[in-house]
Amino acid sequence: MASLPGLSVRGSVSHEGRRAVLADNTIRLPSWTRVDAALRYDTRMGGALASWTVGIDNVFDRRYWKESPYQFGHVYLYPGAPRGLRVSFTAEL
Repeated sequence: MASLPGLSVRGSVSHEGRRAVLADNTIRLPSWTRVDAALRYDTRMGGALASWTVGIDNVFDRRYWKESPYQFGHVYLYPGAPRGLRVSFTAEL
């Protein structure tokens, strides 16, 4: 961004279409779309490259099923994570 060098906006959209849970299609999971967004600031601190990131995962707090693997004769359904705040700092020393 021109007003603050080193600042960038990041985002991602994840989508999964409707899918069958069981091989005979008697149970199906609905499709879902999730949006993640973040701000990242790259700078130098004492000569080392440093990055600060603040992000929100699942911005719209969508409820969804992340996986539906069939293992050991059973179906496992895992709910997707709710909205969450993520803060990180990295530095190259």
